[in-house]
Amino acid sequence: MGSLFSRLRTQRPPKEEEKKTYSWDRRERVDPKDFTFDGLEDTTAGKLPGQIGGQQFIIKDCKKCDIYLFDHIASLTIDDCVNCRIVIGPVKGSVFFRDCKDITCLVACQQFRTRDCKKMRVFLHCSTKPIIESSTGMQFGCYQANYPKLEDHFSAAGISLFENNWSNIHDYSPIPGEENWKLIAPDAAGVDEYFSAPSEEPFSSIPVSFSTDNSLVPLTMGLSRRPGESNSCLVILRATADQSKLKAYVKSVQEDTLTLVQIKQTEIPKEDAQRMFPHARGTTPVGPVVVVDVAGNDNAGTQCIDIATKIGVDLLYVSDSAEQGQRDIDTFYNFIDMAMS
Repeated sequence: MGSLFSRLRTQRPPKEEEKKTYSWDRRERVDPKDFTFDGLEDTTAGKLPGQIGGQQFIIKDCKKCDIYLFDHIASLTIDDCVNCRIVIGPVKGSVFFRDCKDITCLVACQQFRTRDCKKMRVFLHCSTKPIIESSTGMQFGCYQANYPKLEDHFSAAGISLFENNWSNIHDYSPIPGEENWKLIAPDAAGVDEYFSAPSEEPFSSIPVSFSTDNSLVPLTMGLSRRPGESNSCLVILRATADQSKLKAYVKSVQEDTLTLVQIKQTEIPKEDAQRMFPHARGTTPVGPVVVVDVAGNDNAGTQCIDIATKIGVDLLYVSDSAEQGQRDIDTFYNFIDMAMS
């Protein structure tokens, strides 16, 4: 009996089971208030690089504000805002404007949508077709901007500099006889006429430019803005991880007497390449490519070849005549439309 009590006295209490931890427990908790602008009026607000870091963001009920989001973002919703100018860093997912009016914005994103909006001026870089619904007085132009971290933010958001569908608008609710949207004319005021670098601290520390000359995104005219009486030329370049030569090529084309209509980054399977370009000399344009739709004169093809030689970019195909260029343009966009549908 004594030995039994002795054993009971010396017996250790059972260990408490260790609490399990999971991957979501180790994530840094975020406060939604840090990623929301709500009810601002007649002020300047924003976020500096690193202050959003790929989180979701919300802007709502803001009036007469200048808002600058100098960072990459997961997704963004803007609700019930009036008379605001908004600069938005690259958005990995969707940007959704709802019930907004008198807005001027500059945005790069994978998907752009509006619903029940009025009188918006949008300078856009969009990887897919922009969508408007129950919206009127919409104007669209090509995104033009730059700041020191912008290219890193494009990369973090997974957005290609060479895939911009800003002019390819889809209207879910067209009204017969009325025009809900239009493209901003090429000779109209540029982005820098509507935006200026912020002068308030701490946002004035970001040297942002809205000039076409400094823009990270190439200026394109848009599908429905092909200059009249001009010849078409399709240029296909090999897409590479190092984009420096591709950017230099596009910039040189812009500085020449040629006009960039649209640029696409895509992948062309071998069977499609053989069907679209059976007349191609040498290398068939297959695999990851950047396709440049150029408008120019009778010598557009030769000019494009000369620029490629000067830059040292990997040129896969150039239309060899104006007639062939128009056929190439039509064939290629049919291929893109089928791929996107």
